[in-house]
Amino acid sequence: MMGPSRETVVRYLTNRGWIKQRSKDGRLLRLRLDQHEGLKGPVNVLFSTHADAEQQAMEVELALQSLRQIYRLNEEEVRDRLVSLDYDRLLARVPDSYMKNEAIELRTIRSYLNGMRGLITSAATMEVTGKRFFAKIVRSGRDYADRCRFPHTFEGSFGVSIEAPIEAAGQEEMDFTHPEAPFGRRVVTTISKGFSSVERAAADDRADAIIEEDEGFNAGMCNDLVGIIRQSGVPRIDFSIALSPELKSEELSDTSFKLETRLIPILQDASKRMAKPFEPRRQEVVGRVVGLESNASPSELDVTSGPRQVKIASVDEDGKAFRVSARLEASDYRLAYDAHGTGAYVRLVGRLTRDRARTLDEVTDFMVL
Repeated sequence: MMGPSRETVVRYLTNRGWIKQRSKDGRLLRLRLDQHEGLKGPVNVLFSTHADAEQQAMEVELALQSLRQIYRLNEEEVRDRLVSLDYDRLLARVPDSYMKNEAIELRTIRSYLNGMRGLITSAATMEVTGKRFFAKIVRSGRDYADRCRFPHTFEGSFGVSIEAPIEAAGQEEMDFTHPEAPFGRRVVTTISKGFSSVERAAADDRADAIIEEDEGFNAGMCNDLVGIIRQSGVPRIDFSIALSPELKSEELSDTSFKLETRLIPILQDASKRMAKPFEPRRQEVVGRVVGLESNASPSELDVTSGPRQVKIASVDEDGKAFRVSARLEASDYRLAYDAHGTGAYVRLVGRLTRDRARTLDEVTDFMVL
C-alpha cells in the first residue's frame, strides 16, 4: 500500500503544533517541536523541497520514525492518524454474538461492500445532479465510490472500514460568503443524515422521517440497506462515522447507528413511497429567514445583478419543521435581509419542488409580516 505523502505528514505535524520554517533559498523545509513529554530538547524533521521520489520516500520514513518514537505509536496507529486528515471513515462492526469461531462468512463482506458502494454512489450522484430522484447513476458518482478505500479490518468484534476522500480538506480557507463543504464531506453528510432519519423512523415505527429528510436517503439507498441486511445473513451491523479532525463541521459530528432486521419493513415502505418523485406545486410559506446568500455586500443589495437566495425556516400542516430555499428579486432580498436582522416573519408564494431539498422558484407576493 502506498505510504503517506510528504504533504500529509507536514499537515499532521503542523496540526500537532510543530513550527514550520523554510530556508532562505526555499530548498529546505524544517518542522520543529520544542516541547513534549519525554523530550530533552527540540526535535527537527527535515524535508528537501527539490527531492526526487526516492529521497522523498526516505525523508517521509524518517519523519514517521520520529512520530512513532515521540508519540509512542505503532505503524498502524500512525497511519490511521495521517489518513484521518484526508478521509472520513465509514465503519461497520459485526457483534461477537453473530460471529462463528471468530470469523464471518464471505457473503457478509460481499453484501456489505456491494451495498455500501451503492449507498455511496447514490449519495455522490445526488450531489452531482442536485436531485434526490434521478433516472440513473452518473459516472462521476461511480468514480467517487470507486476512489473510496477499503484499507483493513480492525480488531475486536469483526469490523471493516471504508475511507471516503474529503478532497478539499487541505484547503486553508473557505469562502465565508458561501461556506460549502467539499464534495466528499457532503456525500458523507448525506449518508449520516440518512442513517439519523432511519433511526427516527424506527422510533416512530413508520417511514415518514426518512421521506421527510430532504438531504438523506432516496428509494435506491433504502433498497441498498435492505440488501445488506438480507444478503449478509447477520441480524445486526453496527455502523459509525468518524470524521476528519481537520475539516470541522457545525452540522455533523461522529455518529453511530444500528442496522437491524426489524428495519426492513420501514425501509421498504420508505422506498416504495419515494419511488414516485415529488410533484411540484404552488405553495405559500410563512417563516423566519435563517440564511442569506448573495455576492453583493450589504451596501450593494439593491444592485440587480448576481444571485440572491434566502433560506426560510417554517412548519408544515402537521407541525413538523422544514427549511426551504428561494431565489428573490433585489427589492425582495433587501426586505428579507432586514427581516433576518430583526427576526421578523415573512410570507411568500412560489412553486415548491423537492429534488435535492425543498426549493421555491417563481416566487411572488413576498412580504414581511
